[in-house]
Amino acid sequence: MLVSLRQPQITSTPVTDTYQLLALEFLNQVKQEVEDAVDWRCLYQTIDVTIPAGSYFAAIPGTNERSRVARAPIKGGGMTQAGYAPAIVGADAIVALVFDITTPTTTGQFPLKEMPLHELLYRFNNDNGTLTQMQTPEFFALSQANADSSLLGQNEAVLYVYPVVNNNRTIQITMCVPQSDFSATALQDSTGSANIVVPQYPVLMGLQWMLREERGEELSASGMFSEEKFREVLDDAVGVEEAEKGNSLDLVMV
Repeated sequence: MLVSLRQPQITSTPVTDTYQLLALEFLNQVKQEVEDAVDWRCLYQTIDVTIPAGSYFAAIPGTNERSRVARAPIKGGGMTQAGYAPAIVGADAIVALVFDITTPTTTGQFPLKEMPLHELLYRFNNDNGTLTQMQTPEFFALSQANADSSLLGQNEAVLYVYPVVNNNRTIQITMCVPQSDFSATALQDSTGSANIVVPQYPVLMGLQWMLREERGEELSASGMFSEEKFREVLDDAVGVEEAEKGNSLDLVMV
């Protein structure tokens, strides 16, 4: 990319050249935009979370503030999971991939029902001191780290369950976890990977647009070419992703 702009390539780390640092900042910004465009299958991670006995929340390791839970359309699932709103189709539901997989078990993986966090907290506070702790949780909600969860300052997502459990429970959750930014120190993300996980072509087109605009090459009356190209490429990539994994609404309506 730098070569196409007649700029020297990055040949070593850490990156100290001011223009190369600017390019790296733009790369991280465009990468985030592409990652947030859709729930890319390449970003899916299945994570085991341990809820300690006597508790009702725990951090989800390896996640960040942009992570989101994966959901699947279930034919004949009935009302939406917690029963507080109708499904798109009366007999169907969009179900989050969250299961209690604590062993030993004789009933297999037990799916947890999704509930808004404020409702879960209301139920917990309303029942606190009167509700007997249960062996298995029934509902879950997601949040970011905050003072109440004793994880303030961390970027990991937090899994809440209800009711409070009376033994350690292993909850398996599948999430779309965007890649962290690349650092100037080693041109790697926080896991040590130097590879872009999401489709690379939209990222490159977006980076080219931002760099050309910064140089003043995209400011004329016909200067929207690079941005338009980026949007088209990103739309194409999202369309392929949705078609290959199956659009949730289309599958529900069939």
